[in-house]
Amino acid sequence: MASPVTSGHLLLAGLDSERDATLIQTRAPDLWRLLRRAAHSEKISGGSSPTQTLLQLAGWPVPQTSAIAALCALADGLDSQQGHWLLADPVQLIPDMDRVHLHIPRLSEKAQMSEGVVALLNEESIQMHIGNSGQHYLSYKQHIDWSATALTAAANSNLYHGMPQGEDGGYWRRLTTEIQMQIAITQPENSEFNAWWFWGNGVLPNLMESQNISFIGDGRLLKGIAKYLQLTLNPALDSNFEEGNKLLIYKDLSRCILDKEKSDKLADLQRTVLNQLYPALKKGRVHPLEMETDDGCWSISRSDTWKFWRK
Repeated sequence: MASPVTSGHLLLAGLDSERDATLIQTRAPDLWRLLRRAAHSEKISGGSSPTQTLLQLAGWPVPQTSAIAALCALADGLDSQQGHWLLADPVQLIPDMDRVHLHIPRLSEKAQMSEGVVALLNEESIQMHIGNSGQHYLSYKQHIDWSATALTAAANSNLYHGMPQGEDGGYWRRLTTEIQMQIAITQPENSEFNAWWFWGNGVLPNLMESQNISFIGDGRLLKGIAKYLQLTLNPALDSNFEEGNKLLIYKDLSRCILDKEKSDKLADLQRTVLNQLYPALKKGRVHPLEMETDDGCWSISRSDTWKFWRK
């Protein structure tokens, strides 16, 4: 008899159970019942976010959990095996009385990094790359000691606290300011963005041993992890997942700019994940199920299923 899945992990990046309550209730009612009735648990594997938890559960060395850009670049058709990598996203920086707000614009067309900005980066021995998706990346060989705030986290907080930190944080703050000035000179005043936000910095470690993981989900980060570990990535959960493996389901809603985008992703989550998880939990094929959102963690065992799937 095949052994049951050791554990199931449902990681929902960019979802807040309080902020997104109305959307969850209407588009993913099973998820809402789960959030209201399941038992709270400690943060999974000590991760500070669903994305960091994803990396740690995949076997990533804890000090390397910020190598998001290198993994995304790998999935985006770039060779990110060497050097340090960064994601570069166009943003609107809006000054206020005592703070600066970061707004993630909904662009009418893909942003292009100007020749002046690229030249400024090249002077610092930093290279710009564009992936198959149109996403911009930076790479550099020298070690620079700094930490960056994730794009969505920076958008939801006082940017003063989200600026680059660390021994070389001042270097990146200066460079970011120079880039913003270059944009102001070369782009029209009504431009859809006035700055670039750099984050996800890190390097890929030596290739780790293949993990016994069934990956479910989509998005560049998850595709990069699966490609790096040479594992198969399944876009949706079905009843034929391999038993005995760790089941890892990752959904990234953090890039949803409009409520409709998040609403559609929640509806897809209801169809492709929750409707399959219920019978798997009930039969003991998944035990336990650990779920994590941006604002909390929950644990569900086989004996708990009646609590949140009943009306």
